[in-house]
Amino acid sequence: MNKIMTMVLSVMIMITMLYTPVYASDNSTEQTYELSGIIAEDTVLDKTDGKYVITSDVSIKNGSTVTIKPGVTVEGNNFRIRVYGKIDINEANFNNVQLEADNTGSDPCTITMNKSTYIGGRLLYPTGYSAHVYLNLTNNRFYNLEGYSYIWYPADVAYITGNYFENCGALSIGSEEDVYVTNNTFYHMHALSNGDKYIIEDWAQYYSNLYVEKNSFYDDSLVLKLSSDGKMIAKNNFWNTTSSSSISSRISDGNTNLNLKETIEYEPFLTEPDPNSPNIEHLYNDGEITVQPTCLEDGEKTYTCLSCGETKTETIPALGHKWREDYTVDKEPSCTEVGSKSIHCSVCNAIKEGTTVEIPALGHAWSDPIFDFSSDGKTATATRICINNSIHKDTKDTTITSQVTKEPTCEENGETTYTAKVTFDGKEYSDTKKLVDIAAIGHKWGDVSYVWSDDNSKCTATRICQNDNSHKQAETVGTTSETTKATCETAGKTIYTANFGNEVFKTQNKTVKIEAIGHDFSDEWTIDREATCTENGIKSHHCSRCDAKSDVTEILAFGHSYVPGTIKATVTTDGKHFDKCERCGNVINLISIPMASNIGLSDTQYIWDGKVKTPTLYVNDSTGRNISTANYSFTEPSGRNNVGKYTYTISFRGDFSGTINQSFAIYPAKAAIKSIKAGKKSITVTAKKKPAKYGAKYMQIAYKLKGTNKWKYKTTTKNKKVVKKLKAKKYYYVKVRTYKKVGNETYYGAWSKQKRVKVK
Repeated sequence: MNKIMTMVLSVMIMITMLYTPVYASDNSTEQTYELSGIIAEDTVLDKTDGKYVITSDVSIKNGSTVTIKPGVTVEGNNFRIRVYGKIDINEANFNNVQLEADNTGSDPCTITMNKSTYIGGRLLYPTGYSAHVYLNLTNNRFYNLEGYSYIWYPADVAYITGNYFENCGALSIGSEEDVYVTNNTFYHMHALSNGDKYIIEDWAQYYSNLYVEKNSFYDDSLVLKLSSDGKMIAKNNFWNTTSSSSISSRISDGNTNLNLKETIEYEPFLTEPDPNSPNIEHLYNDGEITVQPTCLEDGEKTYTCLSCGETKTETIPALGHKWREDYTVDKEPSCTEVGSKSIHCSVCNAIKEGTTVEIPALGHAWSDPIFDFSSDGKTATATRICINNSIHKDTKDTTITSQVTKEPTCEENGETTYTAKVTFDGKEYSDTKKLVDIAAIGHKWGDVSYVWSDDNSKCTATRICQNDNSHKQAETVGTTSETTKATCETAGKTIYTANFGNEVFKTQNKTVKIEAIGHDFSDEWTIDREATCTENGIKSHHCSRCDAKSDVTEILAFGHSYVPGTIKATVTTDGKHFDKCERCGNVINLISIPMASNIGLSDTQYIWDGKVKTPTLYVNDSTGRNISTANYSFTEPSGRNNVGKYTYTISFRGDFSGTINQSFAIYPAKAAIKSIKAGKKSITVTAKKKPAKYGAKYMQIAYKLKGTNKWKYKTTTKNKKVVKKLKAKKYYYVKVRTYKKVGNETYYGAWSKQKRVKVK
């Protein structure tokens, strides 16, 4: 009892976590319900106060049903809903969901969708494995689906009816049951990723038909396509044309591809859409104002289809005038002229009729005069400006007086102050202007004197003005020096140079002599040339300062000293024996060791018989000569009597180095069919022995329908297997083989002879 309660509680916790509500943001009351993981029991999605958000792939377990109620929105974020059980979608909204059918032909899933809107993402896209499904898509709207929808052998009659597809990929269909694609509208469909463009493809139709009827096709590119074993009936469709040749050009079948047997019947065709097929329903955005409305003229708002780019417009009514409460000045009054004001529209600035009012003239209001001196200060005018209107001006000439207010010096100019006076309306006004207009008298310099510091690191240049001895120019600079060193036999010198920034001071040079220092020979010998095995060397006493030499003496050559050496051969490179001088590296007596390149087993494949297999190992060098066991050892694998792979490891030594592996394999024995018994839509296949009697673990039965090349397979650990769900009254070919998995490898026995049987 406790174990059952724990399992129930675990399932309840898992379902609760699948759609825990969270608020979208701090400023929003819309809730989001997170979906993820495995849904393991019947579940209803009915929250309409927010939306369901998929945060990772969702899987609907076999035996479980998910029902999505009207008004529900699911945001997929391009995650998958993998349907192993059943999903029933009614009047819901799917955005960027990847809806995938899973399971096998013996245990199909179910997908039902009605009156829903599906934008972005994928629908029944190819997964690379079987996707048997009970399928019913009715009265839905699909926009911007990526890739194409791959309908792979539906489990029963499939219906795709009354749907609207815009900017979606193709429907690619293969079936053993009837499929009805009826009363759908296909508009502005996109090409596949490889560039192919068509709307409906049938690549396999066994014992059934694909009915494509009463649909509306608006694309003028390829619409219907047959491949492989496909066949299709496509009468009574609307093609947006009445030209039979134009319709025929949109069909790919046996008439255009001679490798195909079937052709598509498309006549009669409709000259207008079937009333039960949906009209074109664009997915418009919220629109933008493309022409702004004015007070008197209407505006325009444009909506764009998010799928195909088509647009539509709607009129925005004129706004009408919005009159301001306050007056607006239309003309400012001047000193001599009246102005005006009126009531204006705040939008277009139009004037309201009958609201214009006069504004009285202002009269002049003069400012204080502004004086304008000539550049030499000897003349000037005075101008006063009306404060109400700066265009109105009154100008007079002035009376000028002057006075020297600063005398000139050697370096500075003198100054004159000019005074201008004028009278307006009985009141006197004045202004001054100071001009530096008396030239400086300039310096009269004496000769330059240069003084060096005691250590010659500095030099000072000086000159004095004869007009005023307080005026002095002086500059002290650091010197640079260039020394020619004294040698053992030759005297040296240092030249000091002073460079001044003031161009009136000239560059000065001063030279100081350095006496020669004499040789200092070392008591130690210096090797001038090393003696070698074949040549004499030289040594001498060197001067520590100038490298002069004394007592030059010869060193006798000391001859070669050889030692034996070996470079070991490998499986890819030759080796060698040799004698090498340990002093100079000279090599003599070179003898090659051929590489060990011819290594193998006498047999690499055996058929299992339960006996131990021991192939012969041979190890030869590149010349074909047998390599002595003194130069290698090997490890022999244990067992060697069961199915699998066995490896010898050869380890080299002596004149050789490295390791190498050589392997052989034992495969299961060839199986044989003892009997095949036909049953109702089934057969019972019996092998002569169980798999273990062939050295294997599994028996694999292969069968195919006569006239086809598609083999199907069943596996058992016994020697008997029942194969079900076959076509009644049909012939099948059957063969068997055994196999065994060892580690990551699978070892197959040979196929038995094929036998034919007729199913009841």
